[in-house]
Amino acid sequence: MRDDHAAACHGDGTTAIFTACRTCREEFTTVVPTGSYLRWLGGVLVQTAFPTMPKGERELLISGTCDKCFKTLFEVDVEEEDDADRADDGAQQ
Repeated sequence: MRDDHAAACHGDGTTAIFTACRTCREEFTTVVPTGSYLRWLGGVLVQTAFPTMPKGERELLISGTCDKCFKTLFEVDVEEEDDADRADDGAQQ
């Protein structure tokens, strides 16, 4: 078990991951397929285990930093990132 979050498996094949941002302490719950969660715990890269999960949620799982704090800490230009996300979405289709 990773030490930066807690998780609860549901009987419907999903797992709720509970994470608090290391910066602002806001608490987040992300529900994912249990199989994907177990693959991630087993060492699969987060983007491979959760390919449809938004980047900000994946970053929270990786670093414990929420999307808002990440953008503030690293001075990410929101418009610039939105343009990059749209370009990524177009490349995946």
